[in-house]
Amino acid sequence: MERRATPEHSSTEFSQENMAITPLSVKGTCDSKDPATEPTNTGVRDYLRHNRLQVLGKILRRWLNWTEEPRKIVLHRSRKLAAWHCLLHLVPLSGAVTLLVLRFMNYWVGSNPPNLTKIQFAAKIHELLMQISIVEIMLCIVRTEAIFGYVPLGALSGALQPTQLSYLWSLDFWSMLHLDKSIVRERRLRRLAMAAAIPVLLILTAVVGPSSAVLMFPQPGMPMLDRKDTTTLGPLEYYFPSSLDYTRGLNMTWANFNETLRILVNPKVVKGEDEVSFRTFDDESSRESVLRTYSPNRDGVERGGWTMRNGATATMPTTLTTRIFEPYPASDFASASSLNYAVRNHYNITASVIMPHPVVQVQCFSGHDVTASDDMLCPKDSGDAFAIVENLGLLAEQVPGWGVQNQDSRKQMFGPVWGNSPEQDSQNLLVWVFHSSNTNNATLIQALDHKTNPNFHVEYVCCSVSAYWNVAEMISVVDREIFHEVSLRLGPVQTEEIVSLPSTNSRRISLNITGLNTLWDPQFMWMLKTTSIDKGLAAAFALALAEVPTNIAGPIPDTWSALKMTNETLKVTARYTMYGYGYSTDPTSIRLSIAVILAYSLAAVAYMVYILITGSTSTSWNSAVEIVALALQSKKPEYPDLGHTAAGIDSLGTLRQNVGIRVNRSNELELVFASDKNLDRGGLRKIERNRAY
Repeated sequence: MERRATPEHSSTEFSQENMAITPLSVKGTCDSKDPATEPTNTGVRDYLRHNRLQVLGKILRRWLNWTEEPRKIVLHRSRKLAAWHCLLHLVPLSGAVTLLVLRFMNYWVGSNPPNLTKIQFAAKIHELLMQISIVEIMLCIVRTEAIFGYVPLGALSGALQPTQLSYLWSLDFWSMLHLDKSIVRERRLRRLAMAAAIPVLLILTAVVGPSSAVLMFPQPGMPMLDRKDTTTLGPLEYYFPSSLDYTRGLNMTWANFNETLRILVNPKVVKGEDEVSFRTFDDESSRESVLRTYSPNRDGVERGGWTMRNGATATMPTTLTTRIFEPYPASDFASASSLNYAVRNHYNITASVIMPHPVVQVQCFSGHDVTASDDMLCPKDSGDAFAIVENLGLLAEQVPGWGVQNQDSRKQMFGPVWGNSPEQDSQNLLVWVFHSSNTNNATLIQALDHKTNPNFHVEYVCCSVSAYWNVAEMISVVDREIFHEVSLRLGPVQTEEIVSLPSTNSRRISLNITGLNTLWDPQFMWMLKTTSIDKGLAAAFALALAEVPTNIAGPIPDTWSALKMTNETLKVTARYTMYGYGYSTDPTSIRLSIAVILAYSLAAVAYMVYILITGSTSTSWNSAVEIVALALQSKKPEYPDLGHTAAGIDSLGTLRQNVGIRVNRSNELELVFASDKNLDRGGLRKIERNRAY
């Protein structure tokens, strides 16, 4: 239709008195063409339209005396109706806030897996509700701009295809980025806000579903502290002395070394690439502990006939640690026999305690084909340099006897020589170990003298032994396969991996081996050399130091009473942690999902606050059909650049044309172009609130 001059009688204005006494024209219902009449039950109609429940209106029409397609209020101004509109957003917003709270609180669900089918169904429902909420927000933005100002023609399609990301690179979207200064100067900021908000809301529509599902599914392996027990033992120096000898619990006997050899040769735990863990058994506590040894480089580095090795490190929990953990109670269940396999399989508990444990480091150098006149070298505390002690001849005089002959070879092992490091303020022990070949029934002095027999070949290894108490966490995992009458059995107690142990919470240990005659026995060295001397020494001392706290346990002597109330009093807290399913803010996928749901929550809250403050709500033009119906009763614009658009639009310039929704003289709504030549002569005006059209 072309816009033409309006007949005179059609623009007749009526006074308020005439409007009040005008009789209803058709069967007592509102005249859909009469601007003076108002529809009935607009709130109910509007709410049904808002929730896409117009089908109920068909059922209720008989009782509510509704007419077919009466005039409708475009803009309501009612906080009561706005509160009803908020209900559509309140349900998905509550779900989003609940998910955020669960994640930020690190909520623990339980040890049994959740029902994944129900969660998946709930996540899909939540996705649909959030998408409906976002579409309503986009419609509000575009509708408001079209009513009070102008929007690009392409913006009308943005709110009608919310789940299509292709809109972001279509001509429809790019048309919104154009600002016509002559038309939208006073609403330029609003246009920019609309151009920024719509793509963000479109992206949210696509990603809120996956984000909701990611946040709704609880993660396995979530910790929850079940209980903690604190025990006060006494002075720290009493249980973990910084100076040790055989009177203070350092018990280096053949039993230690036999145990060392047994676990090194026959490990119970699978070997790793760099670190090997072995289980030892504490008879008194009926619990195993894990001995860890670590050897970074076993090949060594040659330095002028001398080989420098990186050595070995060994550590393990003390026997005192294994006895602190109590049997974990199964009080949550009627009896252990009632635990079925499904529950047992997911009943994951870890006991942990932070307390000192021994760490032993051994650095070794070796030399071959040495004579009595050669200098005697030993490793420095740093482990990367040599220190000259004395020549081999003087040191060999301290080795009595002929040593021990190996049954399986012609090699002979001499007794070791122990001493202290010559470096200042060093607490390291040094040990020299000699062995030779083709020296049957010869002393070490004779073996070093090549004049006696040029076929004698003597080799030696010098090792530096350092030890310290390191404060770290020891853990024990409940054995889920073995259940007792009233408790669950704790598994092996173990420290962190050696490469991860902290070095800041450590105290050096001064070792005095006087009186420990076993250490001078050459048979002891043969036993350690079965694997390697550096690893064997580290493991043997770690085993011995682990028994120190229980070897000296008992009533604290009066001489230690002054330390009982000091800050050095040893208090240990055993924590029993259950692992199951719960909500946390890790990893990165969770954080990204939190950001998406948080963005939706902020948008929904901002929209609800806006309509509650202004009371402005509308349900008009919620579908493409309603926009088509609006266009059908609109007049064709008169300007030369429109072109042929009935079969499609290919020009960005056409989509940039500003359009708005106005009221004509007949009180009908039209979709008008801002560049229409007859716009000023058409008698158009803006839509009024709470008025039906």
